[in-house]
Amino acid sequence: MKLIKIFFLTCILLPFSFILVGCWNYRELEDMNIVVGAAIDKGIYKEYMITLEILEPSIGEETPTTSRLISSEGDSIFDAVRNAISISGQKLYWSHNKVLILSKEIAQKGVIGILDWFHRDAETRSDVYILISKENSAKEILEKKEKEDQVTSFNLLDILVNQKNLAKAPDVQIWKLTDDIINDGIMAIAPTIELTISDDNLCPKVAGTAIFKNDKLVGFLDENETHYLLFLRDKIKGGILDLNPEGKNEPPTITLEIFDSKTKIQPVTKGNEIEMNVNINTIVSIAAIKSTKNFVTNEEVIKLEKDVSNLIKANCKKLIEKMQSEYGADIFGFGAATHRREPALWKKIGENWENVFENLKVHITVKVKIKNSAMTAKPIEVGD
Repeated sequence: MKLIKIFFLTCILLPFSFILVGCWNYRELEDMNIVVGAAIDKGIYKEYMITLEILEPSIGEETPTTSRLISSEGDSIFDAVRNAISISGQKLYWSHNKVLILSKEIAQKGVIGILDWFHRDAETRSDVYILISKENSAKEILEKKEKEDQVTSFNLLDILVNQKNLAKAPDVQIWKLTDDIINDGIMAIAPTIELTISDDNLCPKVAGTAIFKNDKLVGFLDENETHYLLFLRDKIKGGILDLNPEGKNEPPTITLEIFDSKTKIQPVTKGNEIEMNVNINTIVSIAAIKSTKNFVTNEEVIKLEKDVSNLIKANCKKLIEKMQSEYGADIFGFGAATHRREPALWKKIGENWENVFENLKVHITVKVKIKNSAMTAKPIEVGD
């Protein structure tokens, strides 16, 4: 009888124990500083300076959300972060952090120690977007507001998300940068950010690529080179192509919008020799014509498709040759493709991949299909 009473009491009290205890790590919002962005520079007095954009919660629906910056230094990232508490007086809450900006100086020294802290700490996240500042510091990117009530990190997040349709910068989060640094057969990349003048104001511009060799920044690609890097990495989500079918050195007369693109990399082996086949299939449409030439005929469409194919092929080839001769950095993942498809060969050549890459023969095939070309290809005729 006693055991039956204990059983029933347990059934009644157990649900209440969960309800009454509540969330074990509950913390009041006003007791924390909510971090939405971080910038890391070399410190003046210590190794690192970290600048944090802290959200200032609004009171009421009509009050705009604002932010403020705090900076602190430390001999390690963890030390700098902990020292920030002595300035702000409150603990930092990292779950809403959107962007991490690194200065050129920091990136050139090596980033693995910084990435390690973001992976290891219990409160930080690895899906934070990463940017490399081309300005003198990373801090000045966070300092630049277009509007007084703007939260800079939210603005940068919007730019990063929407620029995927422009294909002028790669889309890289902390976990991806780390993966490419620690994995064999590919060198890491990250988008670059700088300040540019727009409507008489300095505004952040995300365009171009930072090139890493192991975990150190070694150089940059401009936005045009980045466009073809994304073709080779099979990361094209949109963008445009400009060309002049009537002359290579003339200004562009046709603009094409990219609808879809797929790239396949296929290693081809002959004994211990290896070459690389790259096949790119792209679908575009004609977006604008600055010419009186009629592109409606089948012959003209076929010629235009060939011209676009040649444009993509020539620029991809030029970029590969630049990476082979100037950097010796396989940012395309040719080595990773070899590792996946030819593991036995990779065991023999993997440790010497940098030398193999510098002399690697790459064969590029590009097929372009122009869709909806019948009516849209007709030029606008100017009347008398």
